[in-house]
Amino acid sequence: MITGLSTDFSTLNFNIDKHNQAKKSCEIVLKALDEADEFNDSLAYHFAAVHYYTTFASARGAYESLKSMGFETISNQSLRSTIIDLYDQWYTIVQTNQKILTDDIHDLKRNFNQDLFDKFLVFSTEPPFYAGEMIPVDFKQLKANQRYKYHIRTLKGSHSLYIALNSLVSTEVESLKKLCQEEVKRLE
Repeated sequence: MITGLSTDFSTLNFNIDKHNQAKKSCEIVLKALDEADEFNDSLAYHFAAVHYYTTFASARGAYESLKSMGFETISNQSLRSTIIDLYDQWYTIVQTNQKILTDDIHDLKRNFNQDLFDKFLVFSTEPPFYAGEMIPVDFKQLKANQRYKYHIRTLKGSHSLYIALNSLVSTEVESLKKLCQEEVKRLE
């Protein structure tokens, strides 16, 4: 379980990093739409980066084994409760929020961006994978598009929420990992 928690911790922090990049790109895009007179090539990256999303699939092997053996295998009731809360509550919340954000991004890509952007490459097919580009058809028209600005502001808020949630769960994972290590030492 400790190894799985370490993997989950790394995944959560990778996701936090990517969503921080996406949030920063939302800020840059919104500022450019409010202040810039012309499209700058450096904005192509940020137009793509607002669409970054990640996936979180926890390393559940040890948890599933524990579940099949019976949670009462763990005599420390507080530890048992913390494990169940993390895997059944917190991880579910992260995955639900992840799905909402990903669905919003896909909806924006499918139903809105196609009319506004000439080049539309959100992710690269080769490393670094998060190195796409989006080039507007008409930057001045895009600047005037209040609906697009609304979507970018909404994505910024969604990325912020996802960052906060992943940060909270990352802290919970690290705390549970320490509790597990302490319990192992106590039992030795």
